[in-house]
Amino acid sequence: MALSPGALVLYMAPIFLSIATTPTMAKVELINNGFEGVVVAISPTINESQAMEMNLLEAIKQAMKDGSQTLFESTQQRVFFRKVDILIPYSWNITQFETAVSYGYREGHIRVENSNPIYQDQPYTQQVKLECGAPGEFIHLTPDYLSDEDQVKAWGNRGKNIATEWAKFRWGIFDELGYANDPVYPLFYQVHSIVEGVSSSTYEPNFCANKHVKGKTIDRTTLNIPCKYGHYGKPDANCRFQPDLEDNQEVESSILNYLPLRNN
Repeated sequence: MALSPGALVLYMAPIFLSIATTPTMAKVELINNGFEGVVVAISPTINESQAMEMNLLEAIKQAMKDGSQTLFESTQQRVFFRKVDILIPYSWNITQFETAVSYGYREGHIRVENSNPIYQDQPYTQQVKLECGAPGEFIHLTPDYLSDEDQVKAWGNRGKNIATEWAKFRWGIFDELGYANDPVYPLFYQVHSIVEGVSSSTYEPNFCANKHVKGKTIDRTTLNIPCKYGHYGKPDANCRFQPDLEDNQEVESSILNYLPLRNN
């Protein structure tokens, strides 16, 4: 059922905060185009004082609202997040929220945990079954990504990332680009060419678009210093491709490639 334009306000419904007690599997339901029962669980390893200092709860709520808006637009106004429960660690001293009766951290569809040693602060979805259509296990977000704007510069818009990861988690689809430090699906691939009998090779960013994307490579740790290159011109592990928004007005790509283009 398609939504009427006036129904867009439903995505702005309050995001409810809960405290976990007894763990059982949380069930997501799609009711009148709105996802209900979505659980964002904060790991017990997250320090409460640190979370309060970075205003983590408000950051989560804003990120989910932005993700809902992007999901609504990307699906041609078909689906959005209507109700989200945020589970707070039982060890925290916050008392002004209602107590959950059925969820634990491991039942969270979206888990807020410290950075992953492989993906660091990059949002990702744990997908055990590597076939299209198989739902994911959970979505991983970090406190730093949710609250630090420098992390957004490095890993991309929060709303787009949450909508993308939800699509992978819910519908079992996959990225259309490479990953940092991944030997099978790298961020850059090697292109060989022969010009006037002279062989050469370059490295291009690994993503899909309808035409060539103009941009530059940057070191993600500094954001404004050119990448370092290894043997045969291979970009190092900190190298990221940054498209030029002004020179790529006509470029179109899937939201699954993460590039911060206007038309994805």
